[in-house]
Amino acid sequence: LEYEEALEQLTFCQQVNFPANPAIGNHVQALILGCLGRYREAIDCCDRVLAVENSMESWVLRGKCNAMLENTEAAFTDFRKGLTIKPDDGELMVRIGELYFGVGYPQ
Repeated sequence: LEYEEALEQLTFCQQVNFPANPAIGNHVQALILGCLGRYREAIDCCDRVLAVENSMESWVLRGKCNAMLENTEAAFTDFRKGLTIKPDDGELMVRIGELYFGVGYPQ
């Protein structure tokens, strides 16, 4: 219920006060949707962010959502794109390792 309320408030804020950087609002919206288990909608929000900036955080979130939807090849691709931005990110390396361990190396 708290996430639903947060999503409503965020949507209202985006309509009333168009932020200087709309990518931030889209990323926050994606985080909330992901917490609600609305992974496809979260991926759409990440896509809107990635259309305007190459954000490691959005690639990672998109990868997590794809993994939850069992789109493992897409998840691997997203995580790898995140690594191109920040190749020394330990958390991201762990995520990739967990995905490899869970489903095997993609062909």
